[in-house]
Amino acid sequence: MVLGNAGDIADLRLVQSRLLVRTGRPQLAIQLLEHLCGEAATLGDVRLEGEVREALASALQLVGENLRARDELRRAAICFEEAQAPERALALWHQFAAVEG
Repeated sequence: MVLGNAGDIADLRLVQSRLLVRTGRPQLAIQLLEHLCGEAATLGDVRLEGEVREALASALQLVGENLRARDELRRAAICFEEAQAPERALALWHQFAAVEG
């Protein structure tokens, strides 16, 4: 049993998704992250949503889904702009520009 608020549990699942990617299971990570995008949006935590979308973009790139990855990077950058994290947003915009579509 995991204790904590919904944001804590979402953060834990984000870490789980990163572990799935590192252990060679990006498809499972994508499924988890797609679900987490909805949860993060429901929580109204734009920082968390940005983190989730950035992780989703990375997993999508691993499986060759560059168009979807670009869209997630764009959404992540916007989330970090809303979260008043301009350096992080700018880094994501650079990643967005670098991904071949």
